[in-house]
Amino acid sequence: MAKRQLRAASAARQREHEAFLAGLANLKYGMSHDQVIGLLGRPTNVNESGGRSGTHDQWIYKRRGYLRPVYLYFQDGRFSSWQK
Repeated sequence: MAKRQLRAASAARQREHEAFLAGLANLKYGMSHDQVIGLLGRPTNVNESGGRSGTHDQWIYKRRGYLRPVYLYFQDGRFSSWQK
């Protein structure tokens, strides 16, 4: 029974990873926070800053299967860039 549960958990992680990769491939500049959450889910961490030039957000996604986190950047609530 334990092997079957491990395989099921591994398959679920694989599906989650594939869905995340598909979401990254479908990111479009100018997307809203809600649209990005619809593609990738909620980020692991969010860093926010603001000033005269507007608001700047950094979203951090830490996912299994990635050696490094994926960083998404928003300017005034709109997706502007990403890096991994």
